[in-house]
Amino acid sequence: MAAALQKIDMDPEHQLYTPKIEDIAAAVIEMLLLEAIAMTSCDLCASTKPWDQQRQTVNVIFEEFYEQTMIIMAMIIMGDEEREQGRVPIAMMDRTKLHEQPASQVGFLTGICVPCYQLLHQLIPQTSPFLQGCL
Repeated sequence: MAAALQKIDMDPEHQLYTPKIEDIAAAVIEMLLLEAIAMTSCDLCASTKPWDQQRQTVNVIFEEFYEQTMIIMAMIIMGDEEREQGRVPIAMMDRTKLHEQPASQVGFLTGICVPCYQLLHQLIPQTSPFLQGCL
């Protein structure tokens, strides 16, 4: 779409330019991808806040992981309930593995949050405070 608008601006006659369907489709895809990365960055915004706030949010999220029901491959699995049934819950949902939480968060920040905010920063440079908050 931006390319189509540039062609209009560059036309000295300002003749009506009808963009090709491929140009429109590409512009729509770009807008949808930008929307997706922006929504993802909103979901991850706790990772951009000061450490004390991040820690509080992480504690709430992990408590939900320990208690909440998750549907995984058509089976209902709960961290605490799974342990009561003699099964071993995945580490993220196992409150007996709190010592693994810091490494899990570092992996989440470096593997998910930082790349997300790097991409967002490339697309919208004014979002640099979010990226800096993750580093």
